[in-house]
Amino acid sequence: MRVRAQRGVALVLMLLAMPVLVMVLQGQFGLAQATVTALDHQRAVDRAAFSMAAVTADTLNQIAINNQAIVASHLLQGHLVTQLSWTRYAVQLAHRGSWVMGWGAPSVAVHAHQAATRALQVQEQLMPVWTQRLNLTVQAYQAANRLAQMRLAEQLLTANQRAGTGLTVARFNPQVPFAFGAAELEGKLLDHALSSRDWLNQRSWSQSFFGLFRLNKSGHSQSEAGQWKAEEQLTFKVRRLFGSKTVTVAQGAANSRDSGYWGSGQVTTLKPFHLWMSAHAGAHHAFSEVFSDREGQVDQALLYPVWDARLVDPSSLRLSL
Repeated sequence: MRVRAQRGVALVLMLLAMPVLVMVLQGQFGLAQATVTALDHQRAVDRAAFSMAAVTADTLNQIAINNQAIVASHLLQGHLVTQLSWTRYAVQLAHRGSWVMGWGAPSVAVHAHQAATRALQVQEQLMPVWTQRLNLTVQAYQAANRLAQMRLAEQLLTANQRAGTGLTVARFNPQVPFAFGAAELEGKLLDHALSSRDWLNQRSWSQSFFGLFRLNKSGHSQSEAGQWKAEEQLTFKVRRLFGSKTVTVAQGAANSRDSGYWGSGQVTTLKPFHLWMSAHAGAHHAFSEVFSDREGQVDQALLYPVWDARLVDPSSLRLSL
């Protein structure tokens, strides 16, 4: 009788515990499902934030490469002007040298004179053609930079939607991602572009002969107001009893404006350099930044394709979010 009573009590207790157990299991299942959903949302916002930063970094690197091409085109124009200046100098030197050779080898002097003249004529004819191609090249790269800036906003939203699968809402630092500008190749930016260009001013020398006379060769190229000018000159200085006399043997000069050069063009700038963006899905947030590992950028010009993206702790941004 006692055994039956114990069985009855156990059955009653089990019946009373079943709803509690079911509720506990349902709670555990709901918690697990909520945890999975939260993790999915967090991964979505992480992907969205990083994708937007990666798209921005890629755009900045493309613009930096285009800026390098703009600078290179200007330097190439400087090379062409320098070459034309030197050719005019060399032709004049050859012409006057042929006068001396004419006494001993007249046929050689004639051929040297004709070859130098043809070389100068060909270069003067091709100079406007080369310059026009450089003008179009610079314009094309500037247009590519403007197009990249215009497409960036669309690319950011597309990256956010794809990575966040429609769950995230993008948010950007409102004053940074589109703070692009343009700068002429002047001042510090020009000095940086022309640094270590030995051909600019290292074309001069001087040689003395027994202290009686001295040959002086000078040559320099200069970029000013977006244009190039170059000059070469050879002189000799003869000592006299009460002084000295300087005679110009040969000289040559050239200016990029004479060949129709439009100017150095403009490179794209970005100010300031610290970029951040974020993605949100309900209570879930993720922050990313676009950074450059190269210090000493010149006048905020995008000159080096060294931009990268990473997820960051929002407290490290030191910005008002």
